[in-house]
Amino acid sequence: MTAPQQIELKREHGTEGFEQDRFLLRALPSGPPTRRKAYWLPETEGNGVVLTWTDGFTGLTVKLSKNQKDLSGWAHPHFDGPRLVPRIAHATARPIPCTPNSGEQQTSGQ
Repeated sequence: MTAPQQIELKREHGTEGFEQDRFLLRALPSGPPTRRKAYWLPETEGNGVVLTWTDGFTGLTVKLSKNQKDLSGWAHPHFDGPRLVPRIAHATARPIPCTPNSGEQQTSGQ
């Protein structure tokens, strides 16, 4: 699974399933609905965020910490089956300006 190139970290909490009581995370530009639910949480240690995309069986978790102007960390895919080969990738993101009147934080990353 690959994370979207641009995302929006919403202040709004989800109300159903995996998103319930978690901050909503959306791809930009928004596309058709998918099975995967996406949410974010503040990192419990330090100054960062944990981003998650999941359908309950497979998904991706990206843990990012503030690093001067950018965010950096690691992306970890997760699977419902056995892991034959561990997969991990370095992840970076940078804040981009919010759209007028949205008040939401957006990031662009790889």
